[in-house]
Amino acid sequence: MSQILARDAAKLDLHSNTPPKINTVSLSKYFPRGTVYFYSFPSGEDSNFYNAVPPWKEELVAARPLVSGGDKIRAVTFASSLEDEVWNILKNDLGVELIAKSNIIALPGAIHDEVTGNERNTLLKSALRNLVDHGTLVMAQPFLHEHLEEHYQISPQLVIELNDKKSLMTFFPAENLPHSYRRFGSGPEFVASTEAFPLPCVVKVSSSSSGDGVRICRTPVDLASAKHDFAHLGGTIFVEEFVDTLHNLCIQFGIPVDRSQPIEIIGQNEQLVSPDGDYLGGVVNPKKALKKIEEVHKILIHQVLPTVRAAGWYGVGGIDVLVSKDERIYFIDPNFRMTAAFTYVCLNKNGKIKKPVASFTGTVDSETNFKKNIIPLATEGVSNQLLSFIALVKHGDIYRFNAGMFFEDDHTLCENAGLLLKLGVRSQVLEKLSDPANLF
Repeated sequence: MSQILARDAAKLDLHSNTPPKINTVSLSKYFPRGTVYFYSFPSGEDSNFYNAVPPWKEELVAARPLVSGGDKIRAVTFASSLEDEVWNILKNDLGVELIAKSNIIALPGAIHDEVTGNERNTLLKSALRNLVDHGTLVMAQPFLHEHLEEHYQISPQLVIELNDKKSLMTFFPAENLPHSYRRFGSGPEFVASTEAFPLPCVVKVSSSSSGDGVRICRTPVDLASAKHDFAHLGGTIFVEEFVDTLHNLCIQFGIPVDRSQPIEIIGQNEQLVSPDGDYLGGVVNPKKALKKIEEVHKILIHQVLPTVRAAGWYGVGGIDVLVSKDERIYFIDPNFRMTAAFTYVCLNKNGKIKKPVASFTGTVDSETNFKKNIIPLATEGVSNQLLSFIALVKHGDIYRFNAGMFFEDDHTLCENAGLLLKLGVRSQVLEKLSDPANLF
């Protein structure tokens, strides 16, 4: 099941004679040489997946493997990430370590942030068919398309199945799942229901990510709003119990393609979410004590991930897990793909980031402001470095980026977030972190 196509196996070196760098964690540690990684998702509701993320964010998402890819894989990314000014800022001004340009596959410039929906999906499918060799492609959330089938390295049907929240009931212990009140076959079926649910509750689109398909409903008005938002969707929708949380975590793991190598827990991050359940960013702080974390690791290493490996999957991923205030463990979302915090966890694991870091997406609307106030704080190795960039795109005078903000404790977390806001960075995460009342 989901094995590499035999006729293309020669392109993928499963047992390279070049050993991985000691203690270096990257995509290259878990995938065979020659893998082409595309950190991207179908737009709208294509290929049994719901994605409402705007295209400019997709550009940033696809650029993250340029930092965490390593030296054995190739990365597909959008043209905006490879513009000369953007590349020079990251590599020369900021000192960010990027993969070699020869290992980057650039998508056509015609696929830009004003191209959306079905048009975007059509252009991406065509580009992947033309740019990527058979049997080499790994896509975070694959397109289901007959002309792309042979390009994938792992069965796209398997990846989609694993990333669907329905897979929790197959691969995870039942005692570690939230109680499900009801499952609906589609949005219209959910809208037509007059059933009353205990409040608060959580409404989830089964195949979605980054909180696009999650609504935390505290009142009947919230539930009605969720019905409105999801009325048009054709996929499965769950209504399940709300868990009052102590920790909201994503456990980052790796399953090497070489089955003689052990499954690994790479690290974890705490997750920042909006009141409605949208993912905003993550905090990587290995020094912080997390209750039940060893038990979470054991369940994944000994019960869940070996079964996933046996099904034919390998690579990196992140499992979202809640530790409740009464210290129960609930697995809530499977991500058998790179996640937003993976690169920061890698940088920490590899000693590139030595301080606690809070990841966020930011926007600066002025070129002058960006170059005067942000670049000096984001240059690698300077004594006052406050930011570590992992992705950047520019449209006109507007700079958009993924970065990690360093901090020492709760006080400096709020203080640093407030400083960046004053310097003109727009970010939901920084607004949240600047208020002490919102801290963990």
